[in-house]
Amino acid sequence: MKNKERIIWIGSLVITLAVSLIVVHQYQTKLSNSEQKRISLSNDIIQLQQQNGDYVTQVAELMGDIENFSYGDELTFYKNDEKSNKNPTAISVVTKSLEASKTNDYDTWLSTYTNDRQKGFSREANGKFGVIRLDILSIHYVTDTRYKHNILKSERAIEKGLTADNIAVISALYEAKYDGTKAPSSFGDFDWHYVLIREDKDSPWLIQEWGYGFGGI
Repeated sequence: MKNKERIIWIGSLVITLAVSLIVVHQYQTKLSNSEQKRISLSNDIIQLQQQNGDYVTQVAELMGDIENFSYGDELTFYKNDEKSNKNPTAISVVTKSLEASKTNDYDTWLSTYTNDRQKGFSREANGKFGVIRLDILSIHYVTDTRYKHNILKSERAIEKGLTADNIAVISALYEAKYDGTKAPSSFGDFDWHYVLIREDKDSPWLIQEWGYGFGGI
């Protein structure tokens, strides 16, 4: 190989080697940057987890720690209570109340409510139900614990010292036809929730609240 060709070949080899070194350096730089980004991202995730934990703690404190009570599976609670309690079940009390309104039996209807509620009723104002027809389509225990959550947070529940095992929530779907001159509604399906309370596990269930939604007592 002539000197001139050798010089050209060596020059090309040097250029190729230089380019290769540059490419390797760039790749190493990218790897380094990626690793730095990975480490940075990991640190960000850890920081977010810590911040989220602090946030949850702050919310729990502000909300009065609404998870501070536990009453297990609701359906199991109701079924066990039916076996151990000699008093009428919460479902039977609501059924009794609806049937009493159907037959216009004011005294029986009144007996299904708490003393607090009875004080707000009178035979003159509430003794005529105007029920022409009433059929209970379904009635069952409400196992959605959000109802008890809201009830236990209410001011009156706190005043009464209520606990979760002394509250029952019943869903009753019934179809009724009323005398329009004695009742605000003439006909329709009514899907109501009844909240029953008792003093302790040996006391009878009585209706304290009724209607729609997640209200307190």
